[in-house]
Amino acid sequence: MEGEKKGRNNEELAFYYSRDRRIASAPERVKMLYSGSFGRRRSLFGSLLATKSLAFLFLAILMLSATAMVMSFLLHRETNQTVLGNVFSLEAFRFQGATYIAIKKEARSDDAYSGPMDVAVSPSTKSTNPEQVQVYTQSFFIGLKPHEEFRFSVPLEAEKIVVLLRLNESLSRFVLSVK
Repeated sequence: MEGEKKGRNNEELAFYYSRDRRIASAPERVKMLYSGSFGRRRSLFGSLLATKSLAFLFLAILMLSATAMVMSFLLHRETNQTVLGNVFSLEAFRFQGATYIAIKKEARSDDAYSGPMDVAVSPSTKSTNPEQVQVYTQSFFIGLKPHEEFRFSVPLEAEKIVVLLRLNESLSRFVLSVK
């Protein structure tokens, strides 16, 4: 008989299970699975685009990521500059009638500039007459530390200010929006 085997005491055991008969009456997908022609496995990209809703979600994630990268690149571009091996980042905010300015310095190399730094601050105006523009100056000394921060206040109430940094013979211009 089909599928006979010997038991414990050498007695004949009969099995009535036939894999071929079971697969013959199985659905088409089961037949494809057993024959090995089920198809390729889906890739990660293919599974992300398998349905319209998944494709839309994937597109939304790509668009948000691209927007975040563009915004991070464009937003702080004016307030970050590299001068003589140091990266300067400036921020300004208003509190009780005065404008406070924070200058953060990060040294990018061991031979970055250290020495005096002169800072000039004025409101951003379209005036061409230099006598009408108020200019406030401050001097600092940049040390050898890799990270330093300098803070000071000026009696300005402008929406935008212009900050000039002079290091050695190098001059850098920043235009800041006061928060």
